[in-house]
Amino acid sequence: MEITNTLLRLLTCPVTGDRLLYDREAKELISLGARLAFPVADSIPILLPNKARKINPANYSYLADSENYDIGQAVSAERKCEVA
Repeated sequence: MEITNTLLRLLTCPVTGDRLLYDREAKELISLGARLAFPVADSIPILLPNKARKINPANYSYLADSENYDIGQAVSAERKCEVA
């Protein structure tokens, strides 16, 4: 089972309340504002800040700046996953 666009529209970052990006390849929900990547295990989002890894939001910000940005848009396979 996959994270659907409907589910992504309902989920928000537990730290900031912002929308989340879904990285289908890494199976993570990305919060640019909190600088965190939340894991998705067996199609279940684990939205616990202590289970998230820190990210550099600059590696994902191009999605938020894009005119094609969508709540359910997946991060491209060319993304960079550097730890902040």
